[in-house]
Amino acid sequence: MADPATSPTAAIGFGAMITLANGGPLAKAPDYAGPSDKDLAVIKVEHRITSLAGNDGDVLPDQDDTLSEVTSRASAYVTTERAVAAHNAVDPTVPLAAVPLAGGAASVPLSVLGVGATADDAPGAASARGFRAYLTSASGLAALRAAGLRAPDGAAPTDHPAGVAYAAAPLRPAAVPLPVLQQTVQAWRGMHSRISSMVLVDASGSMNQHLAGGATSRIDLVRGLVGNVYQTASPRARSGVWFFHTSNELGTPLVERATDLAVNESADAGRQHSDVVVQAMSDVTIKGGTPLYQAVREAYAYTLDEYDPGYVNQLVVLSDGANRDTTSPDTLGQLLTYLNEAKDPQRPVRIICLGYGAEADIGALQAIASATGGRAAQVNSPSEMKAAVNLALFSL
Repeated sequence: MADPATSPTAAIGFGAMITLANGGPLAKAPDYAGPSDKDLAVIKVEHRITSLAGNDGDVLPDQDDTLSEVTSRASAYVTTERAVAAHNAVDPTVPLAAVPLAGGAASVPLSVLGVGATADDAPGAASARGFRAYLTSASGLAALRAAGLRAPDGAAPTDHPAGVAYAAAPLRPAAVPLPVLQQTVQAWRGMHSRISSMVLVDASGSMNQHLAGGATSRIDLVRGLVGNVYQTASPRARSGVWFFHTSNELGTPLVERATDLAVNESADAGRQHSDVVVQAMSDVTIKGGTPLYQAVREAYAYTLDEYDPGYVNQLVVLSDGANRDTTSPDTLGQLLTYLNEAKDPQRPVRIICLGYGAEADIGALQAIASATGGRAAQVNSPSEMKAAVNLALFSL
C-alpha cells in the first residue's frame, strides 16, 4: 500500500482493516502497555504492513513478476480499481483481480479546484470554467466513466477492464467523511512511528527487593515489562539492553553490554534479536552497587553512535537507586556537562528515566532526562507499571 499519511486510498484501506480487526470503528488508540484482544488485533494489522509505495500506482507488482514473486511480497495490495485496470491492460505475467474491502468499495473523490486569478476576465478563466462545467455534464461524466473513473454518484465505469469487479448498485461506494479520514491518518502516524530503544537496566543488589505492596522483585517486574513490550512492539522497531552494577566488594563499576541495538526481527546468533534481548534479561546476575552516572554516559555515547534517522531514538534508563557503592569517579555535574556537550540536534537521542521505589534518586534522573529533552517518572507500586511503560517505550 501507499503511505496512509499521504494517500487517501491507503488511509481508507488501513481504516477498513483496523475497523475489521477491532470489530467496529476505532474510538481510541490501541493500548500498547496493557492491550486487550482487540487492541492486539489492531496492532498486528499495522505490523503486517511491511512496505510502503510512493503512490497508489507503484503499489502493484511489475508486469514481468512471476506468481511466486508477487505472492512473496504481499498477500494483498491496497490500491485503486483504476490502478488494477492499468496493470492488467499491459498483459502482465500475473493479472490481478480487484477485491473490495469489507462490505464494498470506498470512494476517493477527485476534486477540480480553480487556482490562480479568479476574476471573470482573467486569462484562461473562461476555459477553466468551461472545462469544469463539462466534467459535470452528462457527456463529461460519460467520458470519465469510459476512462475507468466513477461518476460522483458512484456509477461504475464502463470500460470493463479484465480482472476488475466494479461494485454496482445497490453496493455503491461509501463516501468517507473528511473527519474519519483525518482520524485514520492520525491513528496511522501514531501506530507506524518506529521507536529505537536502547535499554539500560540497573542490576545492583537492591533490584532483588520488592516495591511497596508487591510480591515480585523489582528486576522481575522489569523482566515482565520487557516480555509484555515485545507482544506489541513492531518487529521492525529497534531494541537492545545493557546492565550496570559493580563486579566486586571494592565497588568496581561494570557495564555489561549484553546485546547490540538492532531491529527486533533481525537474525542474531541464529535467533531473532528480540529473543536474545529477552534471554539476556533472564540471565543477568543481580548484585553490587550502582554506577549510574558512568553507565548512562557510556550508554548514551553508544546510542548516539547507533542513531538511525528512520526512528525515534531513545535511551531508556531503569534504576532503583542513587549513584553509590561504586568507585566510579563520575559525578552528576560531570554527566550533565557531558550530555549537554554530546547531544546533537542532527541526531536527537532523548533519555527516558524510570525510578523504581522510594530509594530512586528521582531528582538526578529528572536532571539526566531533561538534559536531552526526555522525561522521568517514579514507579512506587506495581499498579504504576502500565503508565511507566507507556511513558518509556510508547510515548512520542
